[in-house]
Amino acid sequence: MRALFKLAFTWCLGWMVLGPVALRGQEGVGGLAYLRFVNATGLPGKLFVKLDGEDINPEGYADGYATGAVGFQAKICQVELQHDGLGKLKVPVEIKGGEVTAVVALPITKESKKEGEPTEITLGHQVVASKKHRKGQPATITLVQSSPAELLNFMVGGVSIVAEKLKPVVAPLSRGNGEFVEVKLGEKMLTTVNCVEPTGHVLFFFTDQKGVLRNVWFHNMVD
Repeated sequence: MRALFKLAFTWCLGWMVLGPVALRGQEGVGGLAYLRFVNATGLPGKLFVKLDGEDINPEGYADGYATGAVGFQAKICQVELQHDGLGKLKVPVEIKGGEVTAVVALPITKESKKEGEPTEITLGHQVVASKKHRKGQPATITLVQSSPAELLNFMVGGVSIVAEKLKPVVAPLSRGNGEFVEVKLGEKMLTTVNCVEPTGHVLFFFTDQKGVLRNVWFHNMVD
């Protein structure tokens, strides 16, 4: 399993619209279920992941890193996340056939129960699951934001998209917006999305220690 996640990410570096590694013979009803991990903590230190008790990468994942996706039978996975500065978290994650599921590690702020004590920041997670993108389907973009703001109003190719905190919002992407679509917040250009090859893009926005809005990109092309 460790080698598969490493191989999947290596392939994605070679072609940013490449489908993930699939385990032959494991297709079930609805097809394979795909899984990836993302470090969106915005903090120094690495994220370590155990999947069903197996350490998938002893070297860990740096902030802003998204693995490639790996195909499995649909099931409920036992995921253990550990971050150098945020502690540990164990959660069950259901992966479904025909879907691509990203488990995103992020910081969670908890208010202290005692007056005068500082807030506690612990390790949390967000599951972003969406249907796999098939060839011939139009391109889409999914925006998710974990900033302190309850709402962020993005401009994607000139179209306004309002994203509530930790609530994915999906919008179509058109080649009429150009091959590289700009994503802005106000007048600030945040990133561009490559629309040369239609796919299901996902942009996860998060803030770093300085409060700067950053993003990590991945996709749902698996065919």
